[in-house]
Amino acid sequence: MPDPIAIIAIVVLLLPQAYFLLASPSFLMVSLAIPSVTTLLRVLFSAHFKLLQVSGAASALAFAITGRFAVALVPASVGVIGAAAKGRFLTSFDAAAAIRDAGDSAGVVRLRQLHWAGMGFNLVLLTAMLVILTRVVPVP
Repeated sequence: MPDPIAIIAIVVLLLPQAYFLLASPSFLMVSLAIPSVTTLLRVLFSAHFKLLQVSGAASALAFAITGRFAVALVPASVGVIGAAAKGRFLTSFDAAAAIRDAGDSAGVVRLRQLHWAGMGFNLVLLTAMLVILTRVVPVP
């Protein structure tokens, strides 16, 4: 019989990443030279990193309550990664937007590179979590 708390904890952890995986590619179809588009993309990234922190903490707490302290390290590390990436990524994003606002087209290129890097980061993290969690949480 599967443990419902473990399943809920995994779903809570994977939902923000699945949403970001579906929402972020839509920004590939618009120009990041438009300030309002860049603002929306920044908000998406900021919310994504914040949700990683919250869902990582909630999922780690759920695993810890059920006595799976070693498994709780996986979502806890996701939360820590989200916290560390948020500050660094958004600082780079704001710097690229400032370059773009100064009239340099290199800022738009850098924004697009950051967009791709953020999507790649999410995909790698999501894949790693799926591999790790399927190995440590038995699924019938």
